[in-house]
Amino acid sequence: MGQPEERFAAPSLTVAQFVCPTGMYGAERWILTLARNLDPRKVSSLVVTLGSTPGARAVHRRFCQSGIEAAHVDGGAKLNFKGVSALRGLLRERDVDVLHTHGFKADVLGYLAARGLPVALVSTPHGWSADEGWRIAAYERVGRLFARRFDRVYPLSTPLEVDLLARGFRREQVRVVRNAVEDGPLECVYRDRERDGAAHRGVILYVGRLAVPKGVLDLIEAFAGAAIPPGTGLWMVGEGPARDLILHHARLLGVASRVRLLGYLGDVRPALRAADVLVLPSYSEGLPRTLMEAGAAGVPTVATDIPGVRELIEHERNGLLVPPRHPQLLAAALERVYADDGLRATIVRNAREVIQRHYSGARLAREFEAEYLRLAPGIAAASTRP
Repeated sequence: MGQPEERFAAPSLTVAQFVCPTGMYGAERWILTLARNLDPRKVSSLVVTLGSTPGARAVHRRFCQSGIEAAHVDGGAKLNFKGVSALRGLLRERDVDVLHTHGFKADVLGYLAARGLPVALVSTPHGWSADEGWRIAAYERVGRLFARRFDRVYPLSTPLEVDLLARGFRREQVRVVRNAVEDGPLECVYRDRERDGAAHRGVILYVGRLAVPKGVLDLIEAFAGAAIPPGTGLWMVGEGPARDLILHHARLLGVASRVRLLGYLGDVRPALRAADVLVLPSYSEGLPRTLMEAGAAGVPTVATDIPGVRELIEHERNGLLVPPRHPQLLAAALERVYADDGLRATIVRNAREVIQRHYSGARLAREFEAEYLRLAPGIAAASTRP
């Protein structure tokens, strides 16, 4: 007689992750990591994307291809009631218990869609923009005003927590859940790199939004001035408003032929496999997933010494840190990575240990399962939200 079939009770909660993406960047990869690792016996997951751009639709396809249940809502760049109505319909249709929003636009639309429904509202800020102009700053201020009415807000780092409390969020409303990365797929990249054994592959890698506050022009200047192996190229993965400015800057400095703008990549693993070093020259970050992914993949990193990054990277132990807005020092750090084999090996070994010990996707999921279930007794009260 065979063993009886194992039976599980239906998940006790339905949680919808909501994001308005332009591409598969840090927040989107974070959502994918969380959704993949949540226990389906406890949480039924749905990822809702909103947007009319090719990047938004590509993100939706990526979730579907990854086996995550997902829904897409068409919507323009501005805050719009069509998106609110469509999201509200999904919340009712799927009997969603917890709506988890990501980004200022998702915070505003999510709040309006859930208003009056028995849905708990939570948000994860993935960092603020820096020096991107008054319009983005104003949008973020509006988003924070709405998020202050949420049931919980989960910053990814201690500096973000401190910033939220300074901006008027309630102490009992805010709880840090540290960023994480799904290291399983990146383990394959690490093994490939170890098997290959190449000291230099000829690629400096940047992954992120192409925007001036990300330090991309500093990176071009550092790349042009660094004494690195001949023929080394700079690959820049991502899209953004500074694309043409980057090309112009590269032409002025005589390195345009060695700079490749790869655009949006749904999967950054091939780029990580090819990289000698990953550089993050930002002026402001939360707790960057890009650095975690590089660490898990065995790619040494150079980054700016800013809050968020500093929480993850210890200088000369698991990465190199330089002051922001200093291209010459950034160039010197790149030179060290190429010149010092022992330093490079130390950084790779320690970075992988830090990621595996403190920033795993499994740890992230267990923490959020507990948080979602903790909200369950108070879900009915959410319908009285103003």
